[in-house]
Amino acid sequence: MSKISIIIPIYNVEAYLPRCVHAARSQTLADIEIILVDDGSPDNCPALCDSYALEDKRIKAIHKNNEGLGLARNTGIDAASSDYVMFVDSDDYLERDACERLYSHADSCNGEADMIMGGYNIYRNEKFDRVSRDTDATVVLNDAECKEAMLFMLGSNPEAKFPVRKINGAAWHSLYKLSTLRDNDLYFFSERQYISEDIHFHMRLMPLCHKIIIVPDIVYNYCMRFSNTLTTKVRKDKWQKEIDLIDAATQYVKAHYSQDCSVWLASFVIGRYIDALGYMMHYDPDMNAGKLQEMSNYMQVQHSLAYRKRTGLSKAKELFLDLVNTRHYKLAYCVYRQYTRLKSIVNK
Repeated sequence: MSKISIIIPIYNVEAYLPRCVHAARSQTLADIEIILVDDGSPDNCPALCDSYALEDKRIKAIHKNNEGLGLARNTGIDAASSDYVMFVDSDDYLERDACERLYSHADSCNGEADMIMGGYNIYRNEKFDRVSRDTDATVVLNDAECKEAMLFMLGSNPEAKFPVRKINGAAWHSLYKLSTLRDNDLYFFSERQYISEDIHFHMRLMPLCHKIIIVPDIVYNYCMRFSNTLTTKVRKDKWQKEIDLIDAATQYVKAHYSQDCSVWLASFVIGRYIDALGYMMHYDPDMNAGKLQEMSNYMQVQHSLAYRKRTGLSKAKELFLDLVNTRHYKLAYCVYRQYTRLKSIVNK
């Protein structure tokens, strides 16, 4: 049994796949397996996967019909035969010592950690932008803290005492204990069914964990790419998908947490609201004021804005919300564009 299975779902990434696979094959920790899941890719990726498998006995190439990222990851989980698994998006790539660093933290607690979460570099259109990490020093969370950590994955709460202020909800910068996933039948939902399937995954996983380790080590390179409005496929159902996610998270928290979680949920809802507004203003310029007002009305019903002063919002986000609430939509969009240029929050 190898120590780590690196699961790489693949679809239409012929230009980026060689870099991704090379980084996986070049890991300083040699005791790994690499699972390439070809999700019915229409380009030359299937042939590339087969050639990689012939070149390196650690590589498995799996071909399946196209069902999306989440279900491709699930195929990898079923095929994995290691102590831990990690997920790499095929247009991103690992740091050369990522597996060694993360596994050393798992080994330091005798394999008792259910998750080990690392930091990452962010690239915008292939240019380095910034480093992102959830902590500056290694943090080890126990049973009760693991459950509370899920709340910090959803949102922030400056009033709560906790070792970290916020936890990134993406699945691609962490190790996961394979037995924890299988014993609890934990798989990804399809992103065609739910937006932000990684949040759904962690929402169910983190409360079940007995130990989570969060480390400052930079292990991953997250590559964001931006297309212009004319060439980008716009999700017309973006807001409805956000509502579905908000409702699912709210129901889960209310069903599984006895304490007052209003501030965390408000932070989560406001964050999704801002993300959806910015996305729709940018990619759907024909969106009318009625739709914007509909979104604002939903927020009023959720009562989330009543907690906004307690969620630790930045001044830029506060200004954005004020402009939207007073229906200065064009000016709000200008603020959003300027903020995203500086802080790189689009598509996080």
